[in-house]
Amino acid sequence: MTSRITTLLLAVVVLALPHSIAVAQSYPNRTITVVVPSPPGGGDDFIGRLFAQHLGEATGQPVVVENLTGAGATIAYASVVRAAPDGYRLLITNSGQTTFPALYSNLSFDPVENLEPVSLIFKTPFGVTVTSKLNARTLPEFIQLAKSSPGKLNFGSGGNGTGNHIAGELFKKLTGTDIVHVPFKGAGPAMTALLGGQIEVMFATMTTAGLASQNAAGTVRVLAVSGDKRSTSLPAVPTAAEAGLEGYNALIWWGVSAPKGTPPEVIARLNAEVRSMLQKPAVRQKLQDMGGVPLGTSSAEAKEQIARETKELTAFVSTLGIKQ
Repeated sequence: MTSRITTLLLAVVVLALPHSIAVAQSYPNRTITVVVPSPPGGGDDFIGRLFAQHLGEATGQPVVVENLTGAGATIAYASVVRAAPDGYRLLITNSGQTTFPALYSNLSFDPVENLEPVSLIFKTPFGVTVTSKLNARTLPEFIQLAKSSPGKLNFGSGGNGTGNHIAGELFKKLTGTDIVHVPFKGAGPAMTALLGGQIEVMFATMTTAGLASQNAAGTVRVLAVSGDKRSTSLPAVPTAAEAGLEGYNALIWWGVSAPKGTPPEVIARLNAEVRSMLQKPAVRQKLQDMGGVPLGTSSAEAKEQIARETKELTAFVSTLGIKQ
């Protein structure tokens, strides 16, 4: 009996091999959809369109971008989780997915277990950004001002649980400051409020529209950036550590994922295309102009990082009591 079962199992494996090879050789042979979980114009959309353009050129197949918004990006994520695992519906992800388990008590999917990461594409730091009207020209001056005025300063974000929000809460924890969070419907409106003086602070990503030019014009002041390296779009701005604040390592990354169960050969092909895209000088320049670092990780590296960050941020966000 054991011998018969072994023979049957071997037969199944042998029969599966030609199918696996066929999948790798035939993919893709029709239109691919790249789902972007935010409106046009933001970081998600920029990365999504960059990847879609490259993938279309590399494969000779149509690649369309679908901006699917709502429910803090979870609608877009769920649409890909439920899609056929064949590589024809892909998702542009960002580090916001690592906070989903803490933010949503009735999430219909597991953002770690139900998605297959292809690669992390790009990462960028946050800038501690203040209105030019604020009497603080350095990070230590700002921290001292915030400590001397608990509850008097406001920081804006793109909404509860967004990267801007979490970056702000981490800053408060590290500095022992009391700065009031004001959520907006997107990072754009938050930046508009900062420019108008309705809020004093924003923990802005380097992809926030106009950040570098506004800093150069003096309408806002970026005091420091998170992470261990200066931003390529603001090379004169020190890191938080250089300015005296150790441990402020908040970063936002973008990547691409497929539904769980997508054939490994398809994941490998897509991963190779991400790496190929990131070798293009024009693409690297565009990403560096956005103030960040091209990545191009393996699928396994992406999965490990997402799982680790999800565990860490779920614990941190849970202490804040934030819910969607």
